[in-house]
Amino acid sequence: MALTSQSMPSSLNFFVMKPTKASKNGQRNMSFSLSLNDDKTTKKTGLKIDMRVPSKKADAVCHRERMSHNETFEFLQKKLYLGRDTRHKLALIAQVMTGTGFNPRKFDAEKAADVISACVNHMYNDIFTGNDKNTIAGMEEHPKITAATCQRSMNIYSLYQLVRGRFDKLWTGDTDREKYDSVAETLNEFDINKPKVKALSAGPKWTRSDIAWMCNIENVNRCIERNNKKYASPKPIRNDTEQ
Repeated sequence: MALTSQSMPSSLNFFVMKPTKASKNGQRNMSFSLSLNDDKTTKKTGLKIDMRVPSKKADAVCHRERMSHNETFEFLQKKLYLGRDTRHKLALIAQVMTGTGFNPRKFDAEKAADVISACVNHMYNDIFTGNDKNTIAGMEEHPKITAATCQRSMNIYSLYQLVRGRFDKLWTGDTDREKYDSVAETLNEFDINKPKVKALSAGPKWTRSDIAWMCNIENVNRCIERNNKKYASPKPIRNDTEQ
């Protein structure tokens, strides 16, 4: 309903209430009370408006930055429920692949994610071996990528996911050339380190040609295979006397 000059109150009073305690997402609720006073009727109409004021606490700022990073590069942060046997096996796999394991009860989520990603690629390549019986819809959008077996290879695969995740989020009407430029700019804004790969451009900044190279599956596979051979962890020595 529109307010005419005759129906408008003669005064507006604002009362700002103190912010409430920070919520789980690191934000505070700020409540504003708006009181409309009409001199003729002396009636008051109260209107409360809730606004969110971002918390400046370090953990809250870190959480917001992480959420922004995940949204930009198509990463999804979710809770995983892993049983005891799975956790211990994951720790042992990490020890062989990276040279250092982790506590099965309390471990770094990003390191565990790298190992799980390598395991997923290994199983994906094993299940979809070219057998027509195992071919399902959607495979053409997710080509086979060599499973990483060392930390350097896992880093390359993580970067590939960053680049490809951002590239696929961009408007489909843009040309690949424009998308490469956009992705390079975003990686530089987020201070994503460029790997030391001879095929990439010199200097620390990402360029269009770097993004084009990273989007090529054959390039990524060759790089991972090369790192797997060069930085492979020594295999555990088998003792034949043990039963």
